[in-house]
Amino acid sequence: MYKILVLCDAGVSSNRFIDKMKQEIEHQKLNCILKSGAISDFYELGKNMDMVLLSPQVRFNSQKVKKMLPEVKVEVISVNDFGTLNIANVINCVAKLSGE
Repeated sequence: MYKILVLCDAGVSSNRFIDKMKQEIEHQKLNCILKSGAISDFYELGKNMDMVLLSPQVRFNSQKVKKMLPEVKVEVISVNDFGTLNIANVINCVAKLSGE
């Protein structure tokens, strides 16, 4: 089971994004657990994850998150994919990065 955390500024927009991701993951029958949250809680939420995806509004935190969570893959969701809810593209990127 691959564990993915999506973070944004307050956890609201990432929650909406996660809802769409869950639908696509169920549709593709992928073996993933998805969680969302606020960037301020990244360490507590991310320490047991396989991957952390950062929304565009918190992309400037990527180096900090990578440094604090060295065992976790950290990626930034593109502005276009996040804004248009291009979930298929995000899941394709996750699959490539996870080796699935």
